[in-house]
Amino acid sequence: MANKLKASANQTRDDASVVIDGSGSLSITQSSPGTYVISINTPTKKKRKEETKKRFDIMLLPSQYEKIQKIAYVQRKSASVIVREALDIYIDGMDAVLEEYDTIIS
Repeated sequence: MANKLKASANQTRDDASVVIDGSGSLSITQSSPGTYVISINTPTKKKRKEETKKRFDIMLLPSQYEKIQKIAYVQRKSASVIVREALDIYIDGMDAVLEEYDTIIS
């Protein structure tokens, strides 16, 4: 399913601008006869408070790698995001193991 964008346009004799969903704008301005300047403005992303990512190398079977790549392509996400989401689901089911770890370490 394609994403639908709402856009509003403003045009004068010498230039035009488009604002898309309030998330950015594109403007076309004539700088001289026959020459136009296209400007694309996107808002800066606010930094979210999240954990700093750590690098962790793992070895995958070729079939696992191919499936992760296919899932990432269809869902329009990176393979890293797909693996992190899968690990979150797995870890969420391991409360008893994590409690046992806390007991052993204490």
